[in-house]
Amino acid sequence: MGGKKNQMLIAIEGIDSAGKSTLTKNLTEYYQSQGKTVHFFHFPNKNGIFGQEIYRHYNQEKTYSKECMELLHTLDKMSMQEQLYEWCQEYDIVILDRYILTQYAYAIASGLNEKWVKNLISCFYVMPDFGFILDLPVEVALKRRKVSDIYEANLDFQEGVRWAFLLRGHEIGYQIIDASETPQKTYEQVIKILKKEE
Repeated sequence: MGGKKNQMLIAIEGIDSAGKSTLTKNLTEYYQSQGKTVHFFHFPNKNGIFGQEIYRHYNQEKTYSKECMELLHTLDKMSMQEQLYEWCQEYDIVILDRYILTQYAYAIASGLNEKWVKNLISCFYVMPDFGFILDLPVEVALKRRKVSDIYEANLDFQEGVRWAFLLRGHEIGYQIIDASETPQKTYEQVIKILKKEE
């Protein structure tokens, strides 16, 4: 990635309600307390034209095919690559709430061709220094949600997403974190790994 010493790009992945946003908040607070500059970002990009179309599909305002949704996710991330690179030069720590592995896991669980999905994802060029998968049973994740969309409520689909995360994450060297207990315990597991790099 280059830039300042000890600079890091961190990707936090996992099924819905795994605790990604809470972990992002906790890590941001930790690094800021250490005097580091931190920027965090959530994909899909709600302010981008491609991200907005993705959310219209999620909100059932529009209907896109699985293939079209995968292309929208790809374009959403590709459109942010220059900005990501600039953030990585400007900040000590950049944290991504969902990134490439999330796109892969949901696409595979949707039944899309793995080779095609991997070819799309190979377009990305800003890669994380650390990737974490927050893993927990889908039944536990469901209990955490007050409201579920059509994807979140489908336990079989979410189970497929979970295993896609685990299998691909293991292949590419992501850290798998037990997120089934409290947010504090999840944070403690992650920060223990990250502190080794300080």
